[in-house]
Amino acid sequence: MNLRLEEHTKSELLVRELEEYEATTIMTNEEKTALHDWVAEGNSIYENDSCYSQENGKPMKFLDAYRYNQEVLQSLETGGKSDE
Repeated sequence: MNLRLEEHTKSELLVRELEEYEATTIMTNEEKTALHDWVAEGNSIYENDSCYSQENGKPMKFLDAYRYNQEVLQSLETGGKSDE
């Protein structure tokens, strides 16, 4: 029986997952805050609350879903006009 996993609580594993993700992912302070809040609520960075999935059917990471939602909101606020 593998006891290594049992030695850690779910929240400890989620925080470790978050730290590893942050070490390799560039994000704004707002995105970082949203991601920390998400993990603090007991969620994985690899899940999202919008039920979005990738093309392969796997759940979209929280930050990718967050960024997509922010893009949609910005588009709605500007009437679909972009700064480009």
